[in-house]
This record gives sequence, C-alpha cells and structure tokens, in this order.
Amino acid sequence: MIPRVLWGLQVVSTFGLAVVLLTTGLGLTRPQLVHDVGIAGVLSWLPVALGFQSFPLWARSLVDGFTVRRLDRCRWVLCGVMALIWGAVYWGKHAGFELGNYDVGIYSSVAYNSSIGDWFYSSVQQKNHLGEHFSPVMALFAPLYRLQPDLRWLLLAQLAAYCLTPWPLDRLVRSFGAARRPAAACSCGLTLLWFLYPPMQAAMQTPFHPSSLAAPLILLCLLWWRQQRFVRFSVGMAMLLLFKENLALVLAGVGMTTLAEGRRIRRGVLLLVLSVALVWISTQWLIPWIEGGDYSKFSRLAPFDRLLDKVQYVWGLLSPLGFLPLLHWRQGLVALPAMLQNLASGYQPMLSLRFHYDDLTAPLLFAALPSPLLFWWWPRLAQRRRLPAIAAALFVIAVLVSVPKSPLHSLIKDPPLPVHQQLHRKLVELEAQLPGDAWLLSQHALGPYLHHPLHRPFTARDERCSVAGLAAGSVIVLSDAVNDAGITDLPACLAALQQEPTAERLDQYQPLQVFRMRVP
Repeated sequence: MIPRVLWGLQVVSTFGLAVVLLTTGLGLTRPQLVHDVGIAGVLSWLPVALGFQSFPLWARSLVDGFTVRRLDRCRWVLCGVMALIWGAVYWGKHAGFELGNYDVGIYSSVAYNSSIGDWFYSSVQQKNHLGEHFSPVMALFAPLYRLQPDLRWLLLAQLAAYCLTPWPLDRLVRSFGAARRPAAACSCGLTLLWFLYPPMQAAMQTPFHPSSLAAPLILLCLLWWRQQRFVRFSVGMAMLLLFKENLALVLAGVGMTTLAEGRRIRRGVLLLVLSVALVWISTQWLIPWIEGGDYSKFSRLAPFDRLLDKVQYVWGLLSPLGFLPLLHWRQGLVALPAMLQNLASGYQPMLSLRFHYDDLTAPLLFAALPSPLLFWWWPRLAQRRRLPAIAAALFVIAVLVSVPKSPLHSLIKDPPLPVHQQLHRKLVELEAQLPGDAWLLSQHALGPYLHHPLHRPFTARDERCSVAGLAAGSVIVLSDAVNDAGITDLPACLAALQQEPTAERLDQYQPLQVFRMRVP
C-alpha cells in the first residue's frame, strides 16, 4: 500500500512541479505554490535517493529520454523563453514610463552625449560620468545612439547579456572533462538556476548598468584561465576593466582560488597584487583625476555597521545555491572579493539583494558550482549514498524555496495605459521642435526618453517649485501620469508653475505639462 502511495505522490508532485514552475514563470501563480509542491516532491523522492525504493520504471524512461542533444535543446529553449519573458517586461517598463533618471537615464544620457561628441558626459549628474564610475564601454553605444537615440539599445544589450550567459557557462562546465551526459545535465540545471537566481533577477529589474553586461565575458575569462590560454585571458580581463572599476576583483578571485589549490603560488600572488594595483589606480588616481575630487564611493565604507543586514545578505546570496560555494570553499573563493566589496559597505541598498549590486558576484558564484556538482555530488548520488542524498534534498528544497515571483507579475499588475502612448508621441514631437540652445528640464520618469544637448533633471523639494535661475527659453516637462520622484508635491508644483508670471504653458503638448520660461 505504501509503495503505491509513494508512487502516486511522485507522479503527481513531479508533473505538478513542472506545471507550477511554468505557470509561476508566466506570472499566473504565486511562488508559494512552487515552494509547497517542490517540498512535497523532494520528500516523495527521498526514499528512492536513499535506496529504500527502486527507481520507478516511468521515471527511468523519462530520464533516459533526456539525451545529451535534448538537454542542450532544453538549455537553449530556456534561454529563448526567458528572452521573451524579459523582453515583454522591458517593453512594459519602457512603454509605461517605469524607467527613470537613475540609473538607465544616466547611462542613456552618457551614450547620447558621447554620440554628439561630448564624451561620457551625464546630463543627469551634470558631469563626466567617468568621474563616478569608470565605464568606457559606454562608448560602444555612441554609434547606435548616433543612428537612433533610444534607451532601448541599453535594455536590449542587458537582455542579451543575461540570456546568453548560459552559453559560456556551458563551455565552462564542459571544460572540466566530465562525461558528456552528466556535463549536459549539469549545464542545463545551472541554466535553469541562473534564470531563477533572485539577485540576478533583481539586477534585471533595475536596468541599466554596464557591469550587468559583463557576466558572459567573466565566465569566458575563467574558462580561458582554466585552459591556460593566457593571451585570451589577458585580453578578456583588459576588456572587463572597461565595464566598471570593480571588475578588477575578478583577478583577485582567480588569484585566491589558485592559491587555495596549492599550485602555481606565484601566479596566484601575481593576480592578487595586480588586482589590488588596478583597484588602487582606478579609485585613487584615475577616477579622482577625472572627477577633480575623491572617489565618492569610499564614503559608503562601514565594515562593522548593519551586521544583521550583512548576515541576511550572505544568507540570501548563498541559500538559492544550496550554500555550495561555502561547502566547497576552495572553488567558492573566486567570488569572495566581490562579496567582500558589498560586506564592507554600510550602504543598505548594497545589502538588500533588490538592486544591481550583485551582478558581479553572481556569475562568479555560478563559476564555483560545476566542479563540485560533477566530481563530488554526481558520483555519490549515483551510488545512492545516504548522507549526500539527504544533503542534496535540502539543497533542492533551498533552491525551490528561493524561487522569486515572475518578472511578468509587474507587467500584469501594472500594464501600460493609453495615456502613456500619448505621452510618447508628444515627447517625440517636443524633442523635434525644441531649439538646440534651449535648456530642457524633465521629470524623473520622463528624463530617459528625452535626448537633448542641454538636458537636466527637474526637481522640487518644496511646494513652491522654484524656477529661479532658469534661463529664458528653458523648457520644463512634467506629467501627472507618471512617477513623481524628485518632486515633493507634483500637483502643488504644477499649480505654482501655472501662476508663475515668467513661465508660459504650452498646451499643444498635452497630456504633458510643458512650461517655457518667457523671453523678456
């Protein structure tokens, strides 16, 4: 009787979990259902893993059907599905004005100004952005913005980098020389885990950042280091340094892993010294020289503050990976410098796992997983060893419990409205008619959609909505149909501008609220 009940529970939970993962990914069900069905499924299969029950015939036939070729196809299907999902999410964010001056607005203005010859200038920050973050890679977007100024170039680049990361991850897995089928299964599983990993989903939900484009190249550099293709590794690392100043920490991670392996000590020390030197040069000399002051991010250093937040941060970072980078610490050391960067900070968003601050740590943590999975876990689970089987069950439960809600949830809950379409048309019309020598000041949510040589954000910290100091002919662009961040009281601000004698309202751009400073 008990074997039949277990058999039925295994069938229902296995196929139920597959259905629930699909519906949750599409935003139709909540992650809690994945957690409940997943835990029930793992517990139902535990007798098989421990050797108390033979492997069911139907399950064996299902597993045998996953050949190497089919596993590879599954991996690419996952990439394609996630590209469609995130493409829909980014379409909704763009169409519904859910993007703002921070951070996509900063980098869109950098790309636009670079395209017109004002290299790396940020209209949002009113300064050269290389004095904030060293990201010369943004020059690659200048030709695209010259062709057509549009922040969707940036969204497309981040989407492509995220969805193509499983390709270098697969190459890294296969470089370890394991049998083809375990390697293909490991690669397919890591691909699914990559798309479920909450810190990377958070980075995708808060575009755009150059460091979020670096994951594929990070994994390729680690692959070339393993293969001892040092010329390619050097070129790849030189390219990584153009994304952001903290990418030099990849060298430190590789150096620490090399030292932990106990071989090629000189190489490990050399990489550590080189990493420290590059970080020092960029943060103590290059960026301050461009900025004309100190490196601003050092003000966030507070290694002994927010200790509870930091414990929760480490838990949230490692629990979706079953703590494998910690259990197999020699491989996990590759991500330690990147983790320490955030742990040394007292800046709460860097510890929240809700922004982009883990887009460097995430690919390094995933690079630590193939070797333990292929050479420690796979052989022991194949032999049905009980302690590894129990640990693996806990690992799978930790992964399933960490499954976040679908990125489509925000699009379903708050889709673009017809008024947003009208706003887009009027913004294009306004941009085409605005003189090049007139200042353009825009609301937070409208800024990324406007491309103009003299453009900066419009903010108001009180109800008066002061226009003091604005040059004659300057244009202020606002809307009560989008996010009012940066303006304390938008209705009061609009009322104040309507009563301002030096400002005239341009009604032809409604539903935008456009005001132009009168020329004496």
